[in-house]
Parts: sequence; structure tokens; C-alpha cells
Amino acid sequence: MPRTTTPPLSLAPLLAFALLGPACSDGGPPRPPIVLITLDTTRADHLGCYGYRRATSPRIDALARESTVYERATAVTSWTLPTHASMFTGKLPTSHGARYDAEGPFDLSKAIGDDFEGFRARGIDDRERTLAAILGEAGYRTGAAVAGPWLLSVFGLAQGFDAYDDSGIDHINGRRADSITDAGLAFVDRANDDDAPFFLFLNYFDAHAPYVPPGEEYARLFAPGPLTRENVGKPEFQVALYDAEIAFMDEHVGRLLDGLKERGLYDDAWIFVTADHGELLWEIGGLSGHGISLSEPEIHVPLIVKAPGGGKVGREARRVDQTDLLPTILEHLQLPLPEGVQGHSLHRVAHPIVAEFHPLPPWNDSGDWEALYHGDLKYVWNSAGQGYLADVAADPFEKRDLRGERAEIAQKMETLLKKYLASLPRPGKAGPVKELDEETLRALKGLGYTGDGK
Repeated sequence: MPRTTTPPLSLAPLLAFALLGPACSDGGPPRPPIVLITLDTTRADHLGCYGYRRATSPRIDALARESTVYERATAVTSWTLPTHASMFTGKLPTSHGARYDAEGPFDLSKAIGDDFEGFRARGIDDRERTLAAILGEAGYRTGAAVAGPWLLSVFGLAQGFDAYDDSGIDHINGRRADSITDAGLAFVDRANDDDAPFFLFLNYFDAHAPYVPPGEEYARLFAPGPLTRENVGKPEFQVALYDAEIAFMDEHVGRLLDGLKERGLYDDAWIFVTADHGELLWEIGGLSGHGISLSEPEIHVPLIVKAPGGGKVGREARRVDQTDLLPTILEHLQLPLPEGVQGHSLHRVAHPIVAEFHPLPPWNDSGDWEALYHGDLKYVWNSAGQGYLADVAADPFEKRDLRGERAEIAQKMETLLKKYLASLPRPGKAGPVKELDEETLRALKGLGYTGDGK
């Protein structure tokens, strides 16, 4: 069964509102339908609108042609729970606290094994004001359908939603894209019956490992040869299957867009398509997966924004991150920001673009990771001495460390990175231990969540 669960902003410049769509006839801010889509584990550079050679995303590419495509959008970390928490709160993981935490209330060892005693996490604090809660208070109907285990309502991401469908997350490849689109359109129909504006959040999980496309026709789309047992384990076949999963997901994102058009909602809708994080595909150190470090394949994500009523269309090169979604939406609706938000409106992002990843030693002994961007330069600090400085435009897989050549700028970037993260407010205490139910433990274990953060 689906589960249900501060200073005011100044008026935005007229130009920004003109780009986003017309105001209401009564002079108040517009109340467009808002759709936020996250494509779990989807790299920007595996979508056609970001230059990929394979036809993985024709429907998303068509949406991109009517949208602003942010070419340098960054995830705040490389795994699911904290990135979604940042989208919903406008804060970095250091502040919202939804991440691995040795003193966290969720004991994950039961889903991992007895050797991982003390492996814990915490979700979004009950005191956080999420995007869904704020929009609900402003008169929006709020609904979600999710496909990945870290989005189960127990971890706090359901806060503020009138309806939060986290059913069906119980098999090896997660909940399929067709089911998510069906649930999303059903919510749209319910909201339309109430004649209310709506906020719909959909999480598509298909691109997540294991790469098992739903049907032979998808599996063969990009395969470089016969799909024999010997072949499918090879990296080139795994990448082809990953791409096929994106293609299946894209088809059903397209079906969602078609459904909005059939209901007369598409033109006025404000649609955000992004990813929680990306995926390593054997390019760096022969590694695959995510939640490993802060490499570009793990944290360079797509961000495609279709404005309501026909707005700005084109490419945007400024760096932005996931904390900027909430401030952008609230600015357009002329709603006040909650206290402590670190993101800015996408129209004028001025905060440092940083990422952070703090694994627990029982799983990952590579140390803590923190990163800061300055133009095309990316400085990565690592507590175990694996840091580097890279030009990610010229070297997207970060194979060349430039610290020796640019020691002064590396030092300045490290100082700024440390100073900025140290300045951020911390979350409150994690609270008492919460027992995860058997269904949640099965989902985390059965889907490969065996301490690898994925």
C-alpha cells in the first residue's frame, strides 16, 4: 500500500519572472504545476542532450530543446539519501545531516551483516522544513512516487507530502519506470479533480545496478555482440546494459510528459529533470558504481528545467548544485526561504560549489572526501592523502593532478573549502535508535545495499 504521510525574500527582478512565465491575473505570483524528476544513478554524459553518441534519451532530449540545460550541474555527494535531502532542504549534507553517521538512529548492520556492527545512518531531521511541506502550506497538493530503497518514507524524505507512494521496492532491480509513471499520472488526476496546483516528485531507479533491462529488446539495444553469459560481465557490455536501462527509463519519462500534454498541463508546468548522482563505469582505476569518492562520473549530473508558460531555452554554463532547486522554486512563488538555506536561485548562484562524502570506516577506508570547484578547476581534499587538483573540462576523468603546477591556487582552494564547510550550521542530535522494519531491511539487502553506499 502507498504510504501517506526566515527572512522574507525580496521581489525578484522582473526579468527573472519574465523568463519563468506569466504572473496570475490578480497580480500575485503564478502557481504552476511543478514536477521534479530524479533519474537515479544517471550520468549527464550518457544523455543525448549532453552529447552522448548513443540514442539513450530521445524523449528527455526533446524536453531539453524546450528547456534550459545546465551543463555543469553538480551533486552534493555521490549517494542517494543526502542528495535528495539537499534538493528538499536547500542545504548541504553537513547541515541537514541525512547521511552515514556512526551515532545515527538507523542501524543498517541487520541489512549488511554481523561484521558491520555500528554501521549507521540518519535521515532528514523532523524539524527540517522540506520543499513539499512549504509548498503544501502554500496551497499545493503534494505527491510522490519513488523507486529506490533510500527513499523509503522511514528515512524522512516523505515529510510534507500529502501522498507518498513507496510501495513495490522489493526486488533486485527496484521499482520499474512504468510503475512510477503510472503512479505519477494517477496523482495528477487526483489533484486535477481538486482543481489545485500540484507538486509531483518522481524518482526513477532503473539505471541503478544491477543493469538488467526489462526485456530482450532493451538489452539488445546497444549490445556490442551476443548477450552470452561470458559477454555480459565484460565492462563494454555492462555499459551497454546501463545505457539500455536509461533508454527504458526515458521512454516512461516521455509517457509522463505525454500524459501532461493530454491533460492540458504540459505548457504551464514547471518541469525539473535531474539525477541524484552518477556512476563510475570502469574509467577510473577500473572501478564501477558510486558512493566511492567525488569523481566527476559520480557527481556531474544532468539538470534540465522547462519553465512554465514558455521561458528561457538554451544552454547554461554556470555551475549550480542540488541545493539551488528549493530557492529557485520559492523565489518564483514569492515564498520566504527557511532559515539556514545555503542554495541560491539558479538565476544567480553565488555560493561556493562544493561536494562532500563521509563514509564509515567499516565499509570504506579511503577516508573523507571534500571538493570545491572554481571554473573548470576542481580541488579535491581527502583525509587519507588521495586529494588532487584537476581541470575537469580538459581531463573529465581526473587522471592528471595539477597541484605541483598550481600549488598556490590549490592551497587557496583548500583554505576556502575548509573555511566554508566549517561555517555551516550543524544538525541537531540524531535522536534515539529507530528499528527498521523487515520490509525495509529486505529492500536494502536485496537491492545490493550491503554497506557500499549505493
